[in-house]
Amino acid sequence: MNGYTDGSFRPNNAVTLEEACTAVLKLMGYKMTDLSGAFPNAQLNKASEIGLRAGLDRRQGEAMNYEDCAVLLYNALTANNASGSAYGTTLGFTVSNGQVDGSTILLSSLEGPFVASESTVLPFVPASVYRNDKVSGSAELNKYDVYYYSESLKTLWVYTRRAAGRITEVSPRPAPPLPSRWQARPIRWAVRPLLLRCLLSTAAVSARWSLFCWA
Repeated sequence: MNGYTDGSFRPNNAVTLEEACTAVLKLMGYKMTDLSGAFPNAQLNKASEIGLRAGLDRRQGEAMNYEDCAVLLYNALTANNASGSAYGTTLGFTVSNGQVDGSTILLSSLEGPFVASESTVLPFVPASVYRNDKVSGSAELNKYDVYYYSESLKTLWVYTRRAAGRITEVSPRPAPPLPSRWQARPIRWAVRPLLLRCLLSTAAVSARWSLFCWA
């Protein structure tokens, strides 16, 4: 990035649409000397051409707010860079049909599932908490809660929905015959009726099941 023509940088000034588009275009490998026209029309036209301005309700000279910058940067992830490939792929993201696959970002840092005990302590203080898929203001973990977390995202997911029941019998499926050299007398086994209390918790984040039982 360059300062103003008078040599100043002015970091406290608001960022205008054309300035933000210019910065992102340079980030994506575009050379300003290769654009058609002069600043700012050349930069704004190129930004529109590759989709950087999609969803942005800003005109030349207008200041950008945080939401505008977030939209611009997301558009950059799905737009083609100077080499012709989606810019997000160069950062390790998966881009498909013009969308960033958010699950790859989440699963790369997701830890769990874990079953909380009375002494469970998280390794960080969550900034965002979801309890049974709903936003929650409490990061409290109760015994037998199933939880996932992402330390890099400072996010915690807690699941407290449970189903209790009894397992009264367990029977194996008939096993296929062994090769001839391993033939042995058939073995039959049965498990006496068990009385187990089971706790079944579901975690929708990755559609996995956590099952644990105790006598």
